Amino acid sequence: MGLIFEPARKYSRSDVSELLGLGKKAKGGIWVSGIREGEGEFIIFTNVGTKGTIGDDFGNRWEGGCLRWYHKKNSHVEWPSVRKLLDAGRAHIFWRYSNQDLFEYAGNGAIAEVSRTTPVGFLWSFEDGVSRKSLQGGATALGRALVPSHQFQVGDRVRHPGLGVGRVLAITSGDSDALATVFFAGLEERKQVSVVDVEKMAGFGPG
Repeated sequence: MGLIFEPARKYSRSDVSELLGLGKKAKGGIWVSGIREGEGEFIIFTNVGTKGTIGDDFGNRWEGGCLRWYHKKNSHVEWPSVRKLLDAGRAHIFWRYSNQDLFEYAGNGAIAEVSRTTPVGFLWSFEDGVSRKSLQGGATALGRALVPSHQFQVGDRVRHPGLGVGRVLAITSGDSDALATVFFAGLEERKQVSVVDVEKMAGFGPG
């Protein structure tokens, strides 16, 4: 296929569909689930730090310049589609922080690590495309930092005495004065809280 996309450029699913020669109205199925394969190349659309289009949130997150991403619900390493992705070893990754945003092209990622969880977890590394500046720019737009601190990490499950259980999306630098941006499932919204006010729970990503 020889697909070429511009690093850090914003794309809609329709934009990518048109570039693939499928027209601008391709939708449903592989477009909603976020993974498309053709002629040996894969395209992945993913949300980071929030629920995807079909409501799943497995803890996709940036770890430095690498992306920790989880496959479809109930997936395992013996799934034929997972095996094909493993054989390919690479995928074009498009990501965003919110369902209201366009997807940003991170680059043609290479598989750096695979976890035998359900769903299957992949760590994608990028030789080009995604940059610290790009990540910080996206974080600034949401009023949050991407540098973890204290004993907490992005992706941790935490409990707040008044807000309930949530997942850490970001942590500002600092120690006792660090602030964590947390998505509280019960509220279905993000809140920024002090790390001293939350308790770390068991579990990091899917169990």
